[in-house]
Amino acid sequence: MQTTLGVSNVSFGLNPAARVVLNSVFLHEATKAGLDSAIVHAAKILPMSKIDEEQRRVALDLVFDRRRWVDDDPSTGRLEYDPLQTYLDLFEGVDSASLRETRAEEPARAAAG
Repeated sequence: MQTTLGVSNVSFGLNPAARVVLNSVFLHEATKAGLDSAIVHAAKILPMSKIDEEQRRVALDLVFDRRRWVDDDPSTGRLEYDPLQTYLDLFEGVDSASLRETRAEEPARAAAG
């Protein structure tokens, strides 16, 4: 049995910059878990090494549903840490152009350093 994933469905409803990062992280994790093929727009995927560490960490928390509840009790309904809200906050006001600029600046910084 083979598995194919439509990657953009994972991030539907997020802003474009948040979608690029979440799609990239999810595709990476799905591939590690044995995904056979994916339907994806290659220009809208980043290598993991090009993703900001905090953005990557929170995206992974979102993918793996690492919510933390007050007193470790989901029945209280009180979240101590909500990766979705944290992720939305991280990308508030961030657009795809700024992600592209960051990617373009990295080789220049590496050559200068």
